[in-house]
Amino acid sequence: MSSLAESPLRGIPIPTEEIRAALDSVAIPGYTGVLQLEIGLAPEAAQHVMIGVIRRQSMKVDQPAALKQTLPDPSRKKPVDKVLADIKGKLRIRTVLTAVEAHYLDGVLQKFTIEE
Repeated sequence: MSSLAESPLRGIPIPTEEIRAALDSVAIPGYTGVLQLEIGLAPEAAQHVMIGVIRRQSMKVDQPAALKQTLPDPSRKKPVDKVLADIKGKLRIRTVLTAVEAHYLDGVLQKFTIEE
C-alpha cells in the first residue's frame, strides 16, 4: 500500500469551534427558527495543495537501464497537455460536507441536516 494513505492527501479535519459557536449562538430561550451554515474553502487553500508523485518504471529484461538523463521529447508533451486540458476543470478542492441546516424550537436543537 502507498504511503499516501496516511498523508494529508486523504483529508484534513476542519476545526469545529466556529461551527459550535454558531450553533450555540441560537441555543437560547425564545429562538425558534433555522440556522444555516455554509462550509467551504478560501481560494488561498490552493496554495497549500500537496501532490504525491509515485513513479513506477518497467524495463525490458534484455536491455540495461539507461544511465544518462534525457530531456522530454517535445512531441511527447502534446498528450500530456491534452490530459491536463481534460482534467483542469475537475481539479477542485472542496469539503465533503458543504452545508449544515439546524432547526431550533425555543432555543433547543430539534434536528439538523447536512448537505454533501
